[in-house]
Order: sequence, then C-alpha cells, then structure tokens
Amino acid sequence: MGEDSTRSGTVARAIRILQVFAEADGDLSIKELSAITGLAPSTSHRLLHLLAEDDIITLDADHKRYRIGPEFLRIASLVAGRTGLAEIAQPFMERVAETANETCVIVRYLRARGQITVVGACNSANPLQYRTELFSTRSPLWGATGQAVVAFLPRAEQEALYDSRESDSFPQTGARLPSKDAYIEQMEGFAAQGYALSRGQTIEGAVGIGAPVFDKSGDTIGALCVTVPEIRFSQETEDRILGVLLPQAQALSKALGHLGTR
Repeated sequence: MGEDSTRSGTVARAIRILQVFAEADGDLSIKELSAITGLAPSTSHRLLHLLAEDDIITLDADHKRYRIGPEFLRIASLVAGRTGLAEIAQPFMERVAETANETCVIVRYLRARGQITVVGACNSANPLQYRTELFSTRSPLWGATGQAVVAFLPRAEQEALYDSRESDSFPQTGARLPSKDAYIEQMEGFAAQGYALSRGQTIEGAVGIGAPVFDKSGDTIGALCVTVPEIRFSQETEDRILGVLLPQAQALSKALGHLGTR
C-alpha cells in the first residue's frame, strides 16, 4: 500500500470516529468505539491519541473514556452558526425529489410568531409539479406542511395555536377548522403514524405529505414535505413517497443534532 493510500485510509477512519462521537449519547471507551466502528482497538487508540493532540477528542484518564473535545465543539458551533436550515436540508430534499419524482420543500416553524414559512425547495424532473413561493408566512394549522409541525408540538402549544387562529378558514375551500377536540385528535393521529397528509387545503387539487424535523433539543423546528397533484396520487404513490420522505426527515433531524427516536 502506497503512502497516499495509507493517508486516505487514516483520514477515512478518523472521520468515522468523529461521526460516532457526534452521534453518541455520552462518552465511549476504546472497546465500545471499536465495536461500533469495527476498527481494531489498537487502531482506535492510535487515532484517538492523534485527535486528542488537537483537543478534537478528550480523554478522561481516570475512567479511560473518551468524549468530544472543546475544539470539536468550537468547529461544530462555527459551522452550524453559519449554515441555514435550507442549506443543511438541501441534500435531503434532493434525495426525496429524485426518488419520489415530486417537488420537496423544507418548512421552518416560526415559534415566536406561530407561523410557518418555506425556506427551501427542490423541484423534480416531473413536468407537472408545483412551484413554491419561498419565505411567505402562514398559519401552520392547515395543510400537511403545517400540520406535520403542529402534530408534534406539546399539547399546550397546539391548543394555543388553535385558540389564536380558530376563526381562520382553509385557503382553498373556505371551510372552518373543526372543533378544538377534533382538531387535536387529528393531530394525535398524525403523530402516531409519523407524518401528516392533507388534500386540497392550501393548493387546490393537491395532496400534501409532511414529516417533522427536530433539532438537538428534541423541539419540532419544521417539516420536510412533498406536494403531489391529486390526479396522479394513489396508495402506491403515497407508499413510494413515505419510503423516502420519512427516513430523509429522520436523517435531517440527525444532521441537526437530534439523537432521539421521535
């Protein structure tokens, strides 16, 4: 093996170690790290020693366990602070749009205002699709793009949102919201199945499917959503979309630091 190959292998293994620590819920021993990565304990020890020299990884000598170091945290904070949700979500939206062959958007929940806004979109190759206006705001109470957020909020926050906009009507049909109890029950159903689905509530003739996105604190900060013309929507279409939308929403949450199972 040449020198370049050796360096390449070392970099790949070091990156894998950093990924494990970024996703771990706490510190790790060399034995635990080796079990996760498949690396020999001697290799793990050597790489940890190199990373510890620059404070990327820190050793608790008393307990012989390793954890994320201050330099790792500093770098991660700098990157996160300069990267918006739309930029982080871009590759996940692309995977959904490519596999589902439908437009995919990322919605941010503006908690202080009780509204949602689309901050990013990825169009598919399909000639019949919806173009989404970015950064306009609206109530999250209707449509899958909003209900995928509301369904995963605490009950008190759901009720507060409902109370503040009870008189609102669906944009397309003009229909009023159901009673608070019925609305909350519907949100509980969405939460139980892991996604929201709506028909024609915000765009006439469209079906929306949305999956929640969580941050590192476990708070619902938005949703990854797909909108499909109802004329070509079927159970097979729904299954195909969910097969990529749900795992990509989970992966996006993980990229944002969420380690839970919600």
